[in-house]
Amino acid sequence: LDTRTTVMLRNIPFHLKVENIQSLIWEVCRERVDFIYLPLHNRQLGRNCGYAFVNFITTDDLATFYTNRNGHSWSVRCCFTSLFTS
Repeated sequence: LDTRTTVMLRNIPFHLKVENIQSLIWEVCRERVDFIYLPLHNRQLGRNCGYAFVNFITTDDLATFYTNRNGHSWSVRCCFTSLFTS
């Protein structure tokens, strides 16, 4: 039984903010994420590092998001690369 609920999203455009990522995730599974970490490369310009860690509440939430969004753009390029145990 796979109990991982945290994913690393990468190839996120540098101009996106946490709010953008949250709204894109919520299009598929509203309020089913309890953690989003989007490190900033340049705080003054508000540019992110191009990746984020997202924790879904359940494995079913992650599976729903993955099934609906993997391989699709969210008006920008994003793909799944790694799963980590939460």
